[in-house]
Amino acid sequence: MVIKMKMLKPEDVSPVVKITNYKALEKGKTGFCWNRRRIPDFELILSIRGDFEFINHDTGQRALHPPGAILVILPQEFHSYRLITDKGFFSCIHCELMPRGIYAAGDYFPEPFPARLTMATDSELHDLFRRAANVGTESGRLKEVIRNTIVREIWLRLSAQWLSGTGGKKSLRLNKMLKFLDDNLTTFPSRAELADKFHLTPQHINLVFKKELGLSPTGYVHRELARAGYRMLHEDGLTVKETAEHLGFSSQFYFSKIFKKVFGTPPRSV
Repeated sequence: MVIKMKMLKPEDVSPVVKITNYKALEKGKTGFCWNRRRIPDFELILSIRGDFEFINHDTGQRALHPPGAILVILPQEFHSYRLITDKGFFSCIHCELMPRGIYAAGDYFPEPFPARLTMATDSELHDLFRRAANVGTESGRLKEVIRNTIVREIWLRLSAQWLSGTGGKKSLRLNKMLKFLDDNLTTFPSRAELADKFHLTPQHINLVFKKELGLSPTGYVHRELARAGYRMLHEDGLTVKETAEHLGFSSQFYFSKIFKKVFGTPPRSV
């Protein structure tokens, strides 16, 4: 039996929060690094002071996490997260986005899909992280309901930034390159093509993408193709084979491999 993955819109998000904290870290002491781990749920981390680094060991993606930015770690990503300055201060939240669903099991898919890094341009976000952590230390029958409600507001405010395209500050140069990739996704444009079109070396192209987006050009193309594939599967009702063909993949197997790398779960036909 095929189970349809639920498209979870922001207004339908109802988080179940498991962990919240708000704490200082010192490099060299226990707690400054989470090394090569997988977690079962979403983790949202706000860097308040200090620089951190995220590494996805499956894809090789690295992302610098500066102060004032929120990093999203997906369920079951094989990753490390570490402080790279002498001292840091951060706040993190672990949650599933619906009460009777598990993202890693393919029960739901958040739309918009969270950005890896989002600058907290919404001034309320910092205070909401702090409040969620404070409520987590309180007692009382309604503590969990209050904390879940605060985290729902965090997700809604982040979703508003993702939908408006203000999740991060991208340079004009990067935006032009992203438009070129978006316009040519099904031809699988390479870093060399970008370098030729924008008169930069392939190495410089890679540095721009890693610094501003936390992804390589290939990683971006794969992510956007997987997202397009999801919509074809779950909105247009195409089969996995049909979706792979529409997106220009050489085989259904290759599409499934890329889809699973991006979402952590294999594609399913409706």
